[in-house]
Amino acid sequence: MTADRMRRLPGALMRLCALSCALLLAACAGAPPIPPQKDAAAGIFPGERPKSPLAKVPAGPDVKAVAVLSENTLANAAWKRKIHDNARAMAQGKRFGDATIASAGAELFDPDYPLAWVAASLKRYFGSVEQVSLAQLPQASGDVLAIVDVYAYPADDSVARIKVAFFDRELRHIADASGEDAQHFNMWARTGGATAIAEGYRRENEVLMRALRKFDASLAQQVSGPPAQAAGGYDACLQRALAAQDPQLRVAAMAACDAAR
Repeated sequence: MTADRMRRLPGALMRLCALSCALLLAACAGAPPIPPQKDAAAGIFPGERPKSPLAKVPAGPDVKAVAVLSENTLANAAWKRKIHDNARAMAQGKRFGDATIASAGAELFDPDYPLAWVAASLKRYFGSVEQVSLAQLPQASGDVLAIVDVYAYPADDSVARIKVAFFDRELRHIADASGEDAQHFNMWARTGGATAIAEGYRRENEVLMRALRKFDASLAQQVSGPPAQAAGGYDACLQRALAAQDPQLRVAAMAACDAAR
């Protein structure tokens, strides 16, 4: 082995180690393949619902929305949580792995972030939003039913789809608010040091962020009026909360913003 090759060896080993940690992040979690996707209303309605006569989704301070997570959302969140929890354990030193890469991986696979975003968006347009489980849904009541369907798959071909299907009091379909984004990432771009690989994960996370912003724009078009909650303090608080890097702190900060409404 030449002296030049020997000098390059430590750097090469570091890049290989960092890349291995990135590739093993999901594998070490023991996570199964991402669940197959169903219709958003699967398990909620036995078939297609009739069309509502309403052209827009009722909104305002006196309107109550009942939100339920679709079977897709529940399955996808459980899948991501296994990877997320493993990454957090690595980031905290509880498992072997590069902390910088693992921290970015935990953010990328955070299952609560898109749900917290959608919940915050709905709260801007309705006087109250009650989230119920599929089992609780038959006993729930409100002015609007919102089925939240979230799919976010970060990979070489990253895809994020956010959809909320709205139904009236008679459970007739009114409209869907949706946002979708996708981007291909070159696998070779993830080679390099831990910082470069972590930055690659954050770029993949931008696919989800763009889909969420598109969802917000679509939601504004589907509701019958402006936000029920005044912008100002609440929106400013929400934007600060969304900027938090730590997933747990971010969700807690978003919940705390309700006091500014």
